[in-house]
Formats: sequence, structure tokens, C-alpha cells
Amino acid sequence: MSRARLTGFSAALVTVAASLVVPAVLASASPAATSQLDPRGPVTLTSHKIDVTTSTGRHLQLQMNATHGDVSIALVNTGGSGWHEQHAWSFNVLPAMRYDKVEGKGWVRASKSQLHRYGVIDLTVRQTEDWSPVSCDQGTAATAPVHIKGTLRFNTHNSSGLHPWGQVGSAGDPMTIDVHGKVVADHGCGQNDAGPSTFPCIAGTVWTQRLLFGESFTFRGQDFSDISTFDFHVLPHTQTDGVRLDALDVTVPKPMVTQTPEGVVVNVTTPASSQRVTGSATISAAGSGQQQSEPCGSGTNAMTDTSWTKATLTNSPEALTVHPDLGKAIVAHEGGGATVDQITVGPAPSPSPSPSTSPSESPSPSATVTPAP
Repeated sequence: MSRARLTGFSAALVTVAASLVVPAVLASASPAATSQLDPRGPVTLTSHKIDVTTSTGRHLQLQMNATHGDVSIALVNTGGSGWHEQHAWSFNVLPAMRYDKVEGKGWVRASKSQLHRYGVIDLTVRQTEDWSPVSCDQGTAATAPVHIKGTLRFNTHNSSGLHPWGQVGSAGDPMTIDVHGKVVADHGCGQNDAGPSTFPCIAGTVWTQRLLFGESFTFRGQDFSDISTFDFHVLPHTQTDGVRLDALDVTVPKPMVTQTPEGVVVNVTTPASSQRVTGSATISAAGSGQQQSEPCGSGTNAMTDTSWTKATLTNSPEALTVHPDLGKAIVAHEGGGATVDQITVGPAPSPSPSPSTSPSESPSPSATVTPAP
């Protein structure tokens, strides 16, 4: 599917697929390991998630990733009802990790100065099983389980937001790490494109406005409706060697969608009891929109995406606002720059539609999201 087609659907599908699809470099071609394997390419280390309690009493999960020139710490808050927040701090450190693929051991180290006072890492890594090959159509890759031990401390250095997360461990009492993980040696592993595939049928509405992304759709008989925000910060005083990636996803009621040949109006509301997202807004666009269709399901149906790329957002007296644990509240931006995609499911259109059934004349009024079959 090209980038220009089904823009909103593509974004929604990425969200669903992220929890369903295993990347090629992480899936073994065979459960049988082989000691004769000669893994090539740079090594990436990923730890399993660790339950931690921060200095401010927040119960989070910590996960570490490391390569030769980079180390990152991700903290995730999954304890909320109807929301999920994650922040990942990544630092350029050379070397952050060394790993001997023949001996099956190595280390991850980063000093306070290398992490710009965000923390200290001192870990050893030992392989616990032989390398296993990874299925690749081109290049090669191999993976192996490891045992990670040592100490770590990390300070989020963020005092704004609903509930600052504080730090994990301290200078006098660092956190003891004793966790399993895996290493992947990737030597250009890739999958050949087998040609266009048929996507499952998804019906719904997707809207965007700068940092905010809303989606409400039906997928495999289940309804999803949420507002997400994504952001990227260069960490201060790190000389661009440190960045933080932010993501917050909050469940919200399905928006009310009114679509006519004259335009589309999306009324976005939030739960009255939510602390994570408040207020409401209306997103509107004039015209019949642009339509593209894509086969879905068994192939007898198609998803038709009607998209408006020049929509306008208007806040209610209480502006639509997302409230993360870390960082400033994100207020929906008034004015242009918004987009709307309305995705419906129906019989696949004929190859040569007559002028009487052109997209601009096709009746499509709707007050609710059309459920997928």
C-alpha cells in the first residue's frame, strides 16, 4: 500500500499491528539452536521488562536496549485504567556495549558523565544458550538468550506533569539488576516483499492535529477508540547526545461523526472522570473529500477511505487537553492543519465506475462509525 493511499487507515493499522506482528529479526527460523552458527553483524541487546518502584512511589516497568554506540532506558506506566504512558531516554555512548559473539559474553557500561548526569550503568552479559538462526530472505541474523547482571541507577530529571517519576536507584543505593534478555546479531537481514497483501477489514475514523492522533475503529469484531500523543525532545545540556521519546495513549468515547457531500464534522469528547485527557473539540472540513479503495478481508469487500487533508479544529470552552505524567500538558491546537479519514467497508467497487457513482456524488451520511463485518 503506497504512502498516499488510505493514510488514516495505514496509521490505525500500524497501532494494531504493533501488538500482533513479530519483526523478522526477532523470530527464529527453527527452535533448534546450532553451535556451528557463525553470527555476523552488529549486536543489539534487549532486556526483559523489570518491575520497579521509583523514588516518587510510581510503579513502572523498565527495559534497557544497548548497541555498541547507544544505550536507552524505557520506563512504562501500565497501571492506569484506560491509559498507557511510555518514555524512552536514549544516549550516544561509545562504546556503550561490547559483546564477544564467540565467547558469548560482554558488558554494558555508561558513566554519569556519558549519560549527562541521568544515571550510571554497569552490567555484565552472559549468553545462556547457543545462537539460533533467524529467517531472512536476504542477509543473515541470529539470536540468543542472555543473563544480565549488575547495577543501574537512572534519574528522569523531570518535575513537571501530573506525577513526576523521580529516579530508580540512587548514588548510595543503586538498583540491582538480575534479569534475562536476548541479543540479536543482524547482518543485513531483510524480508522480500511478496507483493500486495489483503488487509483485514477495518472501519472507523482517524483524525490528526499536530501532536495529537485520534482513532476510533472496529478490528476483528472489537471496538477501539483512543487519543494518542507522540513527542520528541533533545535533552537539555547533552549536546544533542541525548533524546527522549514520549508516548501516551488514552481510551475515550467514540467520536460523533457526521459526513455529508458538503463535508464532515467530528465531535471529540472525553470521559468525565479522566485525569489523562479532558475537554472536547470539533474537527470539520468542507467538500466531499478524496476517496481511495483497497481490497480487504476475503477480497470481495473493500475499505474506502474518504480523506480531508485541510480540516480545522475548534476547541470547546474547555479545550481538548492531554495530561501526561511527565512533561507539560498538550492542548489541541486551534485552527487549520488537521486531517480526517473516514473509512467504510463495503463491496469492492467495479474497475470502471460510471460517472453517476463518482466519489463526489456517493451518498455517505453517517453519525456513527461504520462497524467492520
